[in-house]
Amino acid sequence: MAKIAGIVAIEYAAVHGLPLSKYSDPIEGARENLTVDEAREIAREDPALIYVDDSLTHCDCGAWSGESCAWAGPVTETVIVEYMPEQHRSSHQAAGNAGSYPHNGAERVRVHSDCAKFMVEHDADWCSIVEGA
Repeated sequence: MAKIAGIVAIEYAAVHGLPLSKYSDPIEGARENLTVDEAREIAREDPALIYVDDSLTHCDCGAWSGESCAWAGPVTETVIVEYMPEQHRSSHQAAGNAGSYPHNGAERVRVHSDCAKFMVEHDADWCSIVEGA
């Protein structure tokens, strides 16, 4: 896959954690790194302006580690990791580790495969690779 446009692109990006982009139009120039909410707002006027390029992405392991990751590259080198944020762990344990994503407070992020291995090795009780392993 390379570019997907319109409402399908927004939903695809939401599921896979990919940034969205907007083609230029007579009112505004092209934009990159749109959030899903920003893309939906633009799509209300013209869905064809929105697209996602799923051939390149950024690693989002910083959501888990608290530090930005500099890696960017082909989406084929990434996986989806599900992890339980520190602030939810005690309540999750108190509930008997009940529930499943997203209702249990867990989050999913797209990360480079090396970052995913590091996450799982260092936080195995709270991280797992759920897609792309």
